[in-house]
Amino acid sequence: MTKQKLAWEDWPQAAKDLGHYNMRIAKDGTWFHEGREIKRHKLVKLLAPVLRRDDQGQYWLNTPVEKGRIDVEDAPFIVTQVDQVGTDEAPVLRCTTNVESQFDISA
Repeated sequence: MTKQKLAWEDWPQAAKDLGHYNMRIAKDGTWFHEGREIKRHKLVKLLAPVLRRDDQGQYWLNTPVEKGRIDVEDAPFIVTQVDQVGTDEAPVLRCTTNVESQFDISA
């Protein structure tokens, strides 16, 4: 039996809205809950993939079961490292964020 992934567009209808989670992400990328810094980086990495921004600019932690708003002071993720991984003929910059996700930038 294969599990089907629920598309992001379908999550708001499927998830129970729990209002505001009393969480925020500071402009330096530090995550807080109830005013205290979340010091467990593994927990931040667990939450980061379910962070979404809606059409009104609100940020949500959104799972198929529940969702809640959080405050983001500037941007939720910060590029902490940039490496050149392409060739001289086809340069590519690999960016790593504060939650260790990566994306490439090319010409």
